[in-house]
Amino acid sequence: MASVDLFSVVDTLTSENIKYQNGMKNASEALKEAYDIFNSEDFATKNGWKKEAESHGDVMYSKMVSYGKMFGITVDMPLDYESIFQENWVGLEQETSQRFDHIYKKLTDHVDIVHTGNSDMVVVKGRDIVACRMWRKVENVIYMAGRSFKTDDLPETKDHIRATMHLCGNRYQPDPNDPTRCRADFVMCFDLKGWIPVKVINALMGSMILKDVDEHKKKFQVMRDARNA
Repeated sequence: MASVDLFSVVDTLTSENIKYQNGMKNASEALKEAYDIFNSEDFATKNGWKKEAESHGDVMYSKMVSYGKMFGITVDMPLDYESIFQENWVGLEQETSQRFDHIYKKLTDHVDIVHTGNSDMVVVKGRDIVACRMWRKVENVIYMAGRSFKTDDLPETKDHIRATMHLCGNRYQPDPNDPTRCRADFVMCFDLKGWIPVKVINALMGSMILKDVDEHKKKFQVMRDARNA
């Protein structure tokens, strides 16, 4: 699949990047799946979803799908939707003692390859993920999604257990009551691999996602305050 035509945008790989065609295929399928989930009545009403956890008014839901346990959450973010998208797309890069997020290669203006991971936590070995991401703007809504794929460029190492991102989808749109704010939706399903009990994984995933959401809200509030200063 050297080209993908999705939502009136065509992504075409160059000859040197044709080796990543499976990644782009996975990303396009993930984006289509995320789009369908976000625009389903069940997601809007949370019919079939179970309340998993809550923090600062943000509610994490979950449901079982064919490839594992999917988590979903809708969050009010204190910044406009296009800025938040940019922060999560081109602003992904970070490296701390706890985690790293790197854009390995830009394939097109709408597709890239990312390598993310976290360090060891007590007795739990750190995980890393290699995934291909894709985004589209449909009217005034931005959709972004990613899915794991294999590439010899980024082999698994002894430092991390290679986890699988079955789906990670984001939807960003203006808050209907305040266009300077964003209503963001997220769905995600991972297989962390290794010998971790399912109950521990589920509890860990829920708390990690809520913590990440809280950190992002604080970051975007700082950005909003700086603009309004």
